[in-house]
Amino acid sequence: MRETNFTNTVIWFQQLQKYSFALKILSFVLLCNDEDKSVFSSVAMSLNLNLGACYVKERNFDKVGQLCSAVLCYDTSNVKAYFRRAVEALEQNKPDLAFMDLSQAIKIDSNNKEFQQKTQ
Repeated sequence: MRETNFTNTVIWFQQLQKYSFALKILSFVLLCNDEDKSVFSSVAMSLNLNLGACYVKERNFDKVGQLCSAVLCYDTSNVKAYFRRAVEALEQNKPDLAFMDLSQAIKIDSNNKEFQQKTQ
């Protein structure tokens, strides 16, 4: 069991490094037109969400909140960002903030059972 936990930790750390490196590379991209900006935004949001998932595994909830808030600045309908930020708020004993984010996620995706379970 210990070896499996260690292996999982190494894998998450490697993913964290890869996503962070990819975001650094994106910071040097020259955007020429609206299509480039759209692709750039999509990739940047995905990388931030993936980093957030890594930080959830590391229990670095401050970082999760920052990354998900950054995604929500550009996409206010991103249910993954609301959900991960709600998880972060619950872990930091901020149930009111978690409830607000989960409520927003349910408004966007009312059929998602996982969101509904977290609000109960």
